Amino acid sequence: RQRTGGVIFDLQTPQWPGLQIGVGGYYGLDPDFFETATAYRRDLNMTIDWRPRAQLRIEPRVTFNRFYRYRDGTIVNGGTIPRLKLEYQANRWVFFRYIGQYDARQRDALRDPRTDAPLLTRTAGGRFVPVARRRSNDFRNDLLFSYQPNPGTVVFLGYGASLVDEEAFRLRDVRRASDGFFVKASYLYRL
Repeated sequence: RQRTGGVIFDLQTPQWPGLQIGVGGYYGLDPDFFETATAYRRDLNMTIDWRPRAQLRIEPRVTFNRFYRYRDGTIVNGGTIPRLKLEYQANRWVFFRYIGQYDARQRDALRDPRTDAPLLTRTAGGRFVPVARRRSNDFRNDLLFSYQPNPGTVVFLGYGASLVDEEAFRLRDVRRASDGFFVKASYLYRL
């Protein structure tokens, strides 16, 4: 039987002119779906919404989450995700946006919650192997340019890059995983 229950908190500053800060999270017991057992869960989210000028918006955010085994306190999985969103409205028709997000995740080798024996998975070849420890450090960057001279007429140009970092937050051995470009245009013809 799984135990659950905890405390959710959310604190926000008043909406000061051009600035709002928020902190929230969760602290308590929650199901760990990797090992189907009870885990101590710790989440923390921090956000700043800063508008130094009417045209500019800067929004850094960071999220931490960790699941610890209820039976021995060792970490099952967790992640740290900093994110930055920049928006600039150059004029009524032109808009730029950048979003950068680093997603550092880790998961321990999975173990049976009753026997502590390794959990197994079946390979494509039919063999059973232990579910191994896993880490990922993904860095995503997205740029958007928008031109909307009048309602119904719009041009979007975008670029996105996915990068992989060998070691969390080192940014030394980063390699490109994928790139993407897109163009969207629409024109409203009026009679």
